[in-house]
Amino acid sequence: MSLLGHKCHYYGTLTGTGVKQYYYGKFSCPGLADFSGMSKAKDKLESMVAAAKDFLLQAFKLGIIKLQDAVSWLEAKCLGLGC
Repeated sequence: MSLLGHKCHYYGTLTGTGVKQYYYGKFSCPGLADFSGMSKAKDKLESMVAAAKDFLLQAFKLGIIKLQDAVSWLEAKCLGLGC
C-alpha cells in the first residue's frame, strides 16, 4: 500500500497460544519516515489498523503529514477493510 506516494508495509506476528494469543504489528513507510507504528491486538485486522494509526499519529506530531491527509487515508483504507 502507499501513503502520499510512498510505499508502506505492514508486518504482523502471531505469538502465544489460546486466550493469550496476540498479533504484534508493525507499519512502516521507509521513504516517508524512519520510524514505525506498532501495535498489539487479539485480531490481525485490529493489529494492522492500530499499527497504521500509531504511524499516522507519529507522522502528524512530527509535521510529516497533515491531519486531513491522515484521516482521509485511513478512511479510504478502512472502507475496504471494514474497520
